[in-house]
Amino acid sequence: MREAIFIEWQKIKGTKAWMPLLFLPLVSVLYGSVNYANNTELLQSEWISLWTQVYLFYGLFFLPGLIGFFASYIWSGEHRGNNMNLLLTSAVPPRIIIFSKTATVFLAVLCGQCILAVLYAVAGSFFHFSSAFPVGLFPYLLLSTALSLCMIAVQIFLSLKIRSFGIPVAISVAISILAVLVSQNPELPILQYLTPNVLITLAMNHFPDTGLTAADSIGMAIGAAAIFALATAMSIRALHKKIL
Repeated sequence: MREAIFIEWQKIKGTKAWMPLLFLPLVSVLYGSVNYANNTELLQSEWISLWTQVYLFYGLFFLPGLIGFFASYIWSGEHRGNNMNLLLTSAVPPRIIIFSKTATVFLAVLCGQCILAVLYAVAGSFFHFSSAFPVGLFPYLLLSTALSLCMIAVQIFLSLKIRSFGIPVAISVAISILAVLVSQNPELPILQYLTPNVLITLAMNHFPDTGLTAADSIGMAIGAAAIFALATAMSIRALHKKIL
């Protein structure tokens, strides 16, 4: 398993795939900082207010787009020429192929979250806030990163089935937009647990006044686990069918 992850990591190491990983967090922090600076009379919670401006758009749209991009990227090489046949005739089982690609995208997302957190801290230092750094936000950020595995699993499946590079990325963003709309529907509250990135992002936007309850966290974990298991099983089955 580790060898397979290392091979996948080598495929993206030193490529232009890292540009969105640096660019999107930077854009989010710059946009959020400018918006905060122009609205300080309304946004008076310093670090917290800055975070709401930085992460809201990133968590709802940039993060799903980033996941879609990396999932498409690590499959794009397999879709070229005879590479898929070479992959399928290798000694690596389909489940290891899927898990290694999923882990690689997750590591990329983790790097992106770390970059965003560092840039946020740097940006905040320029405002010379009097309040303490909000370390309470980091559990939310870690939870958001962990639960992104369900989105990654879905994108791994879509990028396996769809040879086009851009379509899975567009689908990822479209799903997130739909999830935002669903999360605002009081008649279907259970559906919000199937879109954990939206629920967590909105919760962080209201930190520390309101937060996630234990029921919210359990519901999201169950929903994310179900999506991850289903999407991963579908990906493994799809690879098995290609072999047969």
